[in-house]
Amino acid sequence: MRNPLRLAACTTLCLAWATCLAGVEVTIVDRVFDRTSGAPAKVEIPFTATAGPATLFLAAGGAQGYDSTLQNIVLIEINGERLLPLIRIDRDTAPVEREVGLLGGENLLVVEMRGAPGTGVRLRLVQSFDGQIGSDTVWSGDVHVDGPATVLPDAVLTILPGTRVAMAHYRGYRNPERRLHFIVKGGIVAEGTAEAPIYFTSDAEIPQNGDWSMLRVINPTGPVRFSHAIFEFAQQGLNIWSGQNVEIRNSVFRWNNWEGIYFESSSTAEMDGCNLVENGYNGLAAEQFNSIDMQNCEVWRNGTSGIHVDASEVEIRESLVHDNGAHGLSVDDNGTLRAYGVASYDNSAFGLGQGQGTNLVTVSNFVSHGNGAGDIQGSYSVLNTGYHAPSSVDLGFQPDMTHALGYIPSDPLLDRYMYVYPDDETRQIVRKIGAGLGLTWSVTWDGTYLWTATVNGKIYRLDPVTGAVLQQFDAPGSQPWGMTWDGTHLWVVDFAEKRISKIDPATGIELNSYPTPDPAGGCKGVTWDGTYLNVMGWTSPKIYRMTTSGVLIDTIDVQMGGNAGGIAWDGSHFWIPAGKLMKVDVQGNIVGWIYPASEGTWDMSWDGQYLWATQRTNENWSDDKLFALKILEVQPPLP
Repeated sequence: MRNPLRLAACTTLCLAWATCLAGVEVTIVDRVFDRTSGAPAKVEIPFTATAGPATLFLAAGGAQGYDSTLQNIVLIEINGERLLPLIRIDRDTAPVEREVGLLGGENLLVVEMRGAPGTGVRLRLVQSFDGQIGSDTVWSGDVHVDGPATVLPDAVLTILPGTRVAMAHYRGYRNPERRLHFIVKGGIVAEGTAEAPIYFTSDAEIPQNGDWSMLRVINPTGPVRFSHAIFEFAQQGLNIWSGQNVEIRNSVFRWNNWEGIYFESSSTAEMDGCNLVENGYNGLAAEQFNSIDMQNCEVWRNGTSGIHVDASEVEIRESLVHDNGAHGLSVDDNGTLRAYGVASYDNSAFGLGQGQGTNLVTVSNFVSHGNGAGDIQGSYSVLNTGYHAPSSVDLGFQPDMTHALGYIPSDPLLDRYMYVYPDDETRQIVRKIGAGLGLTWSVTWDGTYLWTATVNGKIYRLDPVTGAVLQQFDAPGSQPWGMTWDGTHLWVVDFAEKRISKIDPATGIELNSYPTPDPAGGCKGVTWDGTYLNVMGWTSPKIYRMTTSGVLIDTIDVQMGGNAGGIAWDGSHFWIPAGKLMKVDVQGNIVGWIYPASEGTWDMSWDGQYLWATQRTNENWSDDKLFALKILEVQPPLP
């Protein structure tokens, strides 16, 4: 059942039960019991739970039809303790609600219908959690997550076979915090079976891509294991950040806006028997020093590349990679890719494509055909192994296809997700330029012209009215994620190479460079305030004030949670994208905000009249991605 009955939504069902709970609701049992003919029979239901309180709800009603003129009597026990006396409950009787205590581990529910044949009851057993899971916890049945949920360090969440974790969906733009993250800082063990897989999904009656944010594992302290799990209808299915020894087996990643699975910052993982299909961007991406081992996987019909390796190491064996929107396999930024016994075919670009840097590519029994740009791009070596491409990949089970999306997210005609937002009371979109440049990572204003750096590693000088390209040259690194103008020179922050470069704007020559001030998490944005370079951290909300000779002068802690991104200076305040576009004073306090113009603000710059923002919209599209925003009314800080 895609939309499990729950209390948290405060719908008609809440009113019927006269209770509405909040946070995370785990419906362990939701079942109708009918009194049939013959002697009364006990129904025993074993279940696993977390030690603590639960709520039992009981109301009249049966699957066989209900005759209210008949006597309806029920006996209920949990772990040998009778919870209620033999009671008569009918349609004129208010639903019964009773708090019960559950054991940690195995429990036993016993229900015996003793009334007249033809009667029935509906019983629900629910545990409630506040979203901050600080001790070992077990989920089973139907789980509804109605707010941010975090497994705290040293706690382990175990999700039992057959569990459906349904995230409350959100499709607007005014309350980005309502697009829910499910965060794991401790451990998670979600191991389903072929007969009873586990779903991480949307709670919408008709779900769509982007209904919830992602399951994000950040520096986990415990085990991270998934088996027979399905990740669907999120912005990004599974996001692993600095996770070690991650195990993912026989799992499906589908119908997510961005990647099906994304690895970042020195993660290690093993994947076996997985299916990554119809995700908007790459099926899998590994960026920044990860080591991923894959075998027996099928990666197909994703919006860009099937597998993208960026400054990371991936080995894939005996797998199929096909019908993807760009390369089948892609390696970039000094990455390492080993493809042994892999068939990469019918992809739009290369079967195996290479980008910037010195990449190490080794293939063995690599089968490639029908790819739009050719078989293998760039240099590679060949190794003799016993691995061969399979004719098919058996996932081991058939996931539910009742709500198949029917398109690949990012389809320009069919995609229903809101990528570009309407004008509102906080800001107006007065101009859009940059069509055809692709994803623009950074932006700055030099007093006359607009400069931007794009995903292809190019820097462009643009006419700010027409968007015409007036000049272009190569960026000094592969990921120019921040850019500013000091009155004479361009400064570019390269995220991947963790350096800030001084560039002659006339020639594009790098005149000098310095390490970015956060060597661990890296930096994303930079802005000039007339005296200093203000470099924005990526993994932590810090502004590093530097001289043009690379000396760190000061650090400003911005009073916001999580990572931020780009940064702009309007002459008195900083602007930082963090869901909303935050106005920040020089002490790091948020003094106001406006709504962003579209999905994914990467960087910003102030031209004296407008706030220019470079937007993701959808990374696959060649639309205008540089927006000039007229600020109408800055909203007060959130409480």
